[in-house]
Order: sequence, then C-alpha cells, then structure tokens
Amino acid sequence: MTDTLAATATAGGLPPGSGSVALVVLAATLVYAVSCTWWPFRRCWVCKGTGRRSRKDGKVFRPCRWCRGTSRRLRIGRRVFNAIRARQRDAA
Repeated sequence: MTDTLAATATAGGLPPGSGSVALVVLAATLVYAVSCTWWPFRRCWVCKGTGRRSRKDGKVFRPCRWCRGTSRRLRIGRRVFNAIRARQRDAA
C-alpha cells in the first residue's frame, strides 16, 4: 500500500506517459500555428480550387459563392488568429 501511495505522490496522479502526450500535442499545435502563419489560405472545398461552380448538367458556370471566385478560403487557425489580433487591437 505504501508503494502505491509513493507512486501516486511522485507522479502527481497522472498516468505514465501523459507528459509525452502533452508534449506531442503542444508540438502539433505549434506546427499548425506556424503553418497558418506561412500559408493562411487553403483550397476551396466547394469548387475544389477552380473558383467556379456549374449546374448539374455542366453547361452554365458561375463564380463559387463560398470563395467568391478566388478558389481560396481562409484556414480556421488563421481565422482564430485574426480574431484574437482584432480583439487586442480594439482593446488598446
């Protein structure tokens, strides 16, 4: 029983290996944040990067209403970053 208490007291009640999992999650978040800074746009998933949509018969093409014909959309991480930056700018 004392061995169990000693192990719990030293590990802080966390399962073994949880520190490495947290480190991997932190590293993945950092890599995603950097990639959102370098490449803020992604291909539009509606028009598949063409910038235009067609009718089902394929005869009439119109600009994609999701990307407004640019074939690119802002990534979610970049949108969150821009919102945080706008809040800080408005608070100052």
